[in-house]
Order: sequence, then C-alpha cells, then structure tokens
Amino acid sequence: YSFSTEFYLTAKELAHGSAPFQVTLGDVGMEHTFFRALYMKIEMSEALEMLHAKANKIFSMPNEKFVPHVSLLYGNFSDEEKELVPTFAILKGVSFTVDRLQLYRTEGEASEWQKVQEFPFEK
Repeated sequence: YSFSTEFYLTAKELAHGSAPFQVTLGDVGMEHTFFRALYMKIEMSEALEMLHAKANKIFSMPNEKFVPHVSLLYGNFSDEEKELVPTFAILKGVSFTVDRLQLYRTEGEASEWQKVQEFPFEK
C-alpha cells in the first residue's frame, strides 16, 4: 500500500494551511468495536470543526458523523476486561496542542503501523 503523490500534496496543503490549536480530553468512551474498545473523547472546538470540514472538502470525503477521540486500547474485550476505565477518567480536562498532521501506513496489526510522513501546521 502506498500513498499517491496527489494524496501527499493534499495532506501537505491541509497541514500548511492550518494553525496549531488546543484540544481538550473529555469523557472516557467504550464500544464493542475493535478500534474503539477504549478511548478518550475530545471536546469539540471551532478550530477542530474547521479542520475537519477543510479535510472533508479537500479530500472529497462524505460528511459523516465526526467522533474526535484519542484511542487508548484496541481489541475485542468484555466490559469486565475494561476495568481501567475509571483510571483514565482522571485525564478528563487535560489539554494539549495539535501542531502537525501525520500519515501512517496502517496495514496489519497496530504494532506494525508505520509513520510515513509528517507535516507541521504552518498557518
């Protein structure tokens, strides 16, 4: 699997036309899906909404439900196995700066994923 030159250039355009912004962690979320087994929701902000809308437009993506989050655990786990949920709740309200876009090759297991490019936000 490889990214096309057009994809790289579009990602670079998105990053270079964006300014760094703060995100704040919200509640802990759990779902019975592999890639959303355990995660921290990210509180919606104007900057995040604008970046999402811009990405949808330049990548010609459908306007689907947007669930910003930080994944904590991938896998198929029972609710009993997710006993760490209260532990992660202490992270609610923690903020950090988003200042770059990273592209990953996500073939195979998550442990095999590789970062292939990084574009700093430059606006």
